Order: sequence, then C-alpha cells, then structure tokens
Amino acid sequence: MNTNKLKTIALIVTLSLLASCGPGELFETRLYGVRESEWSTLSSTERSRAISQYNEQQKIYAEQQRIADAARKEQEAYQRTLEAQRLRETQLLEQETNRIQHQAMLNEQQRVSRQSALNNQRDSEQRAMDEARRRSMQTYAQEQARVGDLAEQRAIDEAKRRSMQTYSQEQARKAANVSAEQRAVEEAQRRSLQTYNQEQARRAANASAEQRAIEDAKRASLQTYAQEQARINSPAPSPSISNWRLNEGHLVEGGKLVMDLQREMGRTPNRSETKSRLASRMHISHNQADEIIEELGLF
Repeated sequence: MNTNKLKTIALIVTLSLLASCGPGELFETRLYGVRESEWSTLSSTERSRAISQYNEQQKIYAEQQRIADAARKEQEAYQRTLEAQRLRETQLLEQETNRIQHQAMLNEQQRVSRQSALNNQRDSEQRAMDEARRRSMQTYAQEQARVGDLAEQRAIDEAKRRSMQTYSQEQARKAANVSAEQRAVEEAQRRSLQTYNQEQARRAANASAEQRAIEDAKRASLQTYAQEQARINSPAPSPSISNWRLNEGHLVEGGKLVMDLQREMGRTPNRSETKSRLASRMHISHNQADEIIEELGLF
C-alpha cells in the first residue's frame, strides 16, 4: 500500500461525511448526527436509534481510521524494508566489488612475481653463458699470446742458426788455405757449431711438440665451451643412463664446478656439498659424482 492509496482512503471518508449532510447542514450544530433543531422533536425511541446509529458511525469511522493508520504503518514498514534491502544490496555490491578488486590485485601481484622470477632466471642463465664465453675467450687469447711468443722465439733461433751456418760455410772456405793445426781448430769449432745446431733442432722439435700441445689444449677448450653451450641449451639428460662412463671431460667440468662453488660459498665446501652440487649441475647421480670426487682426489 502506497501514499496515493492512503490519500484515496482519506478522500473517500471525507466524501462520505459530506454525503451524509444535506444542503446547508455541514456547518449546522448536530447532536448524535441529528440537527439540534430537530432533536427536541424526536421521541425517546428515535433518539435511542439516532444515538445507536451515531455510535455505529463512530465505530465505522474509528475502524476506517484504524485501517488508514495500519495502512500508513504498513507502508512505512514497507518503505523501511525497501530501504534496508537497498542498503543491504548496496553493501553486498560494495563487498563483491572490493573482493573482485582485491582478487585482481592479488592476481596482478602473482603475475608480476612470476614474471620477475622468470626474468631473474633468464638473467642468471645469460650471465652464466656470458661468463663461460668470457672464460673461453680469455683462455683462447692466452693461448694465442703464448703461441705468438713461441713463434717469435723460433724466428730468432732460426736467424741465429742461419748466421752460424753462414759463418760455418765461410770458415770452411777459408779452411783450405790454413795449416793443419788451423784446420783442426776449425774442425773443433765446426763440431761445436754442429752440436749447437743439433741442440737448436732438438729445441725446435720440442717447440713443435709444445705447439701441438697448445693446439690440442685450444681445441679441448673450444670443445668444452661447445659442450657447455649445448648442455645449457638442451634438456638435462637422465642421471640414470646406463652407458655413462667417467672421462676427461667430466673431470674438467667437475674441477670447474668445484672452483665455482668455492667462490660462491667463500670457503672450501665439504664432501656432501660438493657431491650434491656436482650431481645437480652435471645432471648425474650421487654415485657418479663420488667417482669424479675420488678421481680428482678432493677429499
């Protein structure tokens, strides 16, 4: 029931009161609903009937008032219920909005955290690759410098050898015109020079062997670098491969990892730490890591 309905009921009551009055009777004094001028002409029975009718009308009017008040109270209660419901719906909407915003914020934080972890992992891998490349290039540069020094030394030795050979030839040419004693002296010098030349040849042979060793070391370094790059860029092999055999490459890689671990920890790791790190980095079992530790003689 709304306000318009209450107004309609009040209008009906007013009109009913107006309808019960004749022309000019609205402002005339009445007694129990009868004009005061007519009251004295009524018999006692008529007066009793008029009083009963008046009381009945008052009851009807009171009932109408009660209905109107009840309708008004019902409308007020209904309005309060609507307001409470709208307030509750508004609160629920605000709570749901806050929950959605909070969940969105948590999702964004998780996304940022995952992206940061992924970026950190990529940076770590890139730094490891750059460090391996830098070490390989440093080793290569050192080997190249060493090879250059050896080449320069061989050039000097070759110049000396040619100079001594020229001197020997000149001395041999002059030997035909000197005495036997002089030839004996020059023969001794020739033998000494020959001995020197043999020694120089032996040194040159050793230098060639050393050069080959340097070339082998350079190839091994480049091969190790290529293996390291392939290991980084390829999925880790299973440590339970049955055909795994300890080789020189495993020892070299194990030695490098142990030195890296010492630098990271700032101290010498124990056997358990070393074994765990070797197994994790080289993707092998702990027993295979023990083989490398024993072969390197670390503990």
